[in-house]
Amino acid sequence: MASFSASPPSVLACIGDSFTYNATWLTPPEYYPALLAPRLGLTALNLGVSGNSTGQVLNRKQQLVQQGLPAKVILYAGTNDLNAAPVVAASPAPTTTTFSIDTGESYYVADSWITVGGVSAQILSIASKAITLTAPLAGGAPAAGAAVRLDTQKNLEQVVVYIHNAGVALANIFIVGMHYLNFDAGGDTTSAQQTLASQSRTAQAAAATAQGVTYIDTYAYMRALILSGAYVQGSASWHVAQQNSHLN
Repeated sequence: MASFSASPPSVLACIGDSFTYNATWLTPPEYYPALLAPRLGLTALNLGVSGNSTGQVLNRKQQLVQQGLPAKVILYAGTNDLNAAPVVAASPAPTTTTFSIDTGESYYVADSWITVGGVSAQILSIASKAITLTAPLAGGAPAAGAAVRLDTQKNLEQVVVYIHNAGVALANIFIVGMHYLNFDAGGDTTSAQQTLASQSRTAQAAAATAQGVTYIDTYAYMRALILSGAYVQGSASWHVAQQNSHLN
């Protein structure tokens, strides 16, 4: 087990994508880690990177301990996994350990987990669009056209495993689920979550359950605010703009 120290523990480390580091729409004092940390008596460490997949987050997990062992850790990632939807390329011919994808390679990085045609696998390396796996793919070489997806749940779980092995108690690790998209069209409603957002939320909740950490269901919380009358359905009042998933 790795050993780190912070005396006293004072850092709230938040890792994820632009929902954590919202550089396009907000200024640093308005990012949620900067707003939340003082309420907990902690200092914010914002490790969000706009556009990151969960694979990219897992690949830079060591950043979570760059200032010593954090007191609490929040993981909020998964939405960008849905932006990556490549398939196995026909040429060069795929094998059980190496194949190329047709697009989206920036989301796929060493050490992260993917599914190939629905089969889970870990990436050893990627060069251009050629992915090499750590072990032969169960079931044989993938067929050309087989879907290659980020394994959101597995990647989040592995971040939890890493930071827990470093010394952070499971009670101090949190996974945030996809928030409510309160748009005038195409977003969530109080009866149903938008399909892609629901897919992220399901994987995020499953990762938290599997590793025994706290899941923060922001969709359910924000839905309750609408049902209570505190916010209006379709108003986009908590977004930076209509049809923009980033929070203000």
